[in-house]
Amino acid sequence: MFLNLPMPCIWNRPADCCGLRGCATLCWGVALLLLLSQPLASQPTAPPPPGTAVANTATPDPILLTPRPIPSGDVRAAVGASITILPRIVAEEELRQVPMVNLELRYGLPFGFAATGRVASNVITNLASAGAEWRGKLGRFSASAGYSVAYWYGFAAFEGFNVDAQSWLTFPAISAGFDFDDFHLSGRAEAQFVTFRSSATEGIETGSDRNVLGGYAFTTTLEQPFWGSTGAFIALKVYYSRSMYQSWL
Repeated sequence: MFLNLPMPCIWNRPADCCGLRGCATLCWGVALLLLLSQPLASQPTAPPPPGTAVANTATPDPILLTPRPIPSGDVRAAVGASITILPRIVAEEELRQVPMVNLELRYGLPFGFAATGRVASNVITNLASAGAEWRGKLGRFSASAGYSVAYWYGFAAFEGFNVDAQSWLTFPAISAGFDFDDFHLSGRAEAQFVTFRSSATEGIETGSDRNVLGGYAFTTTLEQPFWGSTGAFIALKVYYSRSMYQSWL
């Protein structure tokens, strides 16, 4: 399970590029991460002969965002809530805070690869993504490179007001991390590409985009064991976006 308790975001000067409105935003938050780590299957083994040295096979501390390899067959899941706070230049005061329920998934694959998944929703806005990443570790250093594809759909139907929007997005990303004695520190850089976006009012298309750079983001995360198979992290995220799905309405 995953409980996200973000603090208010501090936003910087809005930007306008090629006629497309964007914004640079600085966000920081605190989260409690409860991970479920379970191999897909395991085979029983006979006890070693007396006097044989046995390697320590205890499950390592749970990590999700740190780019260390995940053992093949392990499932890491995080469920919780998040809040995105938009700059006033993008949204009206009453629409600046956008809460969403989130599900994050990681599934360990052979040779350092991992499958990734995410689902986020607040009924009006819904997003699902799937992808893959490679994770490597050398001593205390770790790194990853990944790619994910996401689809989001939003709708709002009120009396005299019926709008909807949808989009396909891709997210190439790289991460690097360092293991300290008691915690893990990592950084992540990602880009957002809009392969397709469409919005409509009363069934009539009012706007569309294809194959454009939507934005980019940089995240710094501190992650550490918390209790048992759980962990905790604090993250700072700075992002610039021309196509913020949280503010489509």
